[in-house]
Amino acid sequence: METVAASAAATEVSGATAASVVASGVMTTVVVAADVTTATEDRAGTTVTGALPA
Repeated sequence: METVAASAAATEVSGATAASVVASGVMTTVVVAADVTTATEDRAGTTVTGALPA
């Protein structure tokens, strides 16, 4: 799916940004949840199941 591919590409960027924001202590739980969801989708290459990859 094109959407998953787009999410995978976005994860590469958001991951670095997220790390920067976390270091600044400004990230909110909602943003963290969104980032985890994207990362899980990226690794699974499909719909998120809610479980983090091992």
